[in-house]
Amino acid sequence: MQPPISAYLSVSLAALSALLIAGCPTATDLELPLTNSDDGPTFVLGATTVEVPMETASGRPLVDVWLDGSGPYTFLVDTGASTTVVTPEVAYDLPDGLEASDRTVGDIDGTVIRVEQVLHVAQLGLGPAVIEDVVADVLDLSLVSAASGTTIDGILGFNLFSDVTVTIDYDSERISISQEPLATLTGKSTGLSFLALDDRPYIPITLGGEVRLALVDTGNTVTLQVPADLEGLSFTTEPQAWFSGYDLSGATEASVARLDETIILGNTGIANPLVIVGAVDEVIVGAGLLEKFTVSFDSRSALMQLDVRSGVSLTDGALRTFGLRYAGQGPTLVTAVLAGGPAEAAGVQVGDEIVAVNNTRLDSAAAVGLWFEEFIYSVYLNPQQDDVTLDLAGADGVDFSVTLESVEWVP
Repeated sequence: MQPPISAYLSVSLAALSALLIAGCPTATDLELPLTNSDDGPTFVLGATTVEVPMETASGRPLVDVWLDGSGPYTFLVDTGASTTVVTPEVAYDLPDGLEASDRTVGDIDGTVIRVEQVLHVAQLGLGPAVIEDVVADVLDLSLVSAASGTTIDGILGFNLFSDVTVTIDYDSERISISQEPLATLTGKSTGLSFLALDDRPYIPITLGGEVRLALVDTGNTVTLQVPADLEGLSFTTEPQAWFSGYDLSGATEASVARLDETIILGNTGIANPLVIVGAVDEVIVGAGLLEKFTVSFDSRSALMQLDVRSGVSLTDGALRTFGLRYAGQGPTLVTAVLAGGPAEAAGVQVGDEIVAVNNTRLDSAAAVGLWFEEFIYSVYLNPQQDDVTLDLAGADGVDFSVTLESVEWVP
């Protein structure tokens, strides 16, 4: 069975969090321009500084948004996206703003994805702020919704905040937007300079003994993710093969490990962080790390501020897992079982076929729409729910069902 590919292609979580990939630059590439493009939407605040209530889902910041008076819709504030996105369902609520498009965006692995429609929004309401003249790509966000455990109606890309200072405060669960420069707001004369590439922020990070550029991606749940071919890294143990992402061509393999070094992020050292190795073409600092800070961006001066939250440990804890991996799209077979994990304890073996997930058969019509939501993110690494029910055809010819509860897993 193939994953669904509709007119609005379902792309990987990492892809939607990293549109228009610019590769994996190093510190030697710093001659690139430091500013965002001048064209784009306009912020109207109505006050010097405004605050917007925020919720989080797996560390991702979510806000309520109104589109030309319609809403509220739940949008992800995603610094790893260089464009604003709405779902087809939202776009169809506002048919007068729809327009055919032939532009393309890039998947995380370089796959070109066609955007068939865009939505013109005269006024996007974000709390007391208004953003005028927004153009949003219409794309399927079912994968993002699945990973977040809630319906995501759209994405606010980093390009929207090119003329303001934006602060994501995980403690107070608020996002503040200000006309004031970052230095004025923080009282600090310096910050962490970032490089704006394709309207996304990259910061220097000391990793593997070298200063590298890393994408700051509030829309990605990882702590740290690096390309599989990145050299110079050392680990406390050998990386363990595990699932990390999903692209249009199928499951993307990656490894999980703990770094045997202290990475330097601004003025902060983070010892032995967990890292996903593979499934990306650039270094990514994700929400799993960013949520430990209050994070501010000022694109006008290309400055960023990271303030460690009070009482928050910078040491990574465990991941969660159901303890199995799979491959194939009809039949879908168990390819690995984690020793001592829930799947092994329930009698799941390599070679068993997964027939249904949460009572939905994978060969049914309903499973087409549930492929990502009820399967990929239910069974693989760091699931967002506590348990999952699998119906299996055993390799020994005996059919059986199991309900697995997720457990902590430390690589």
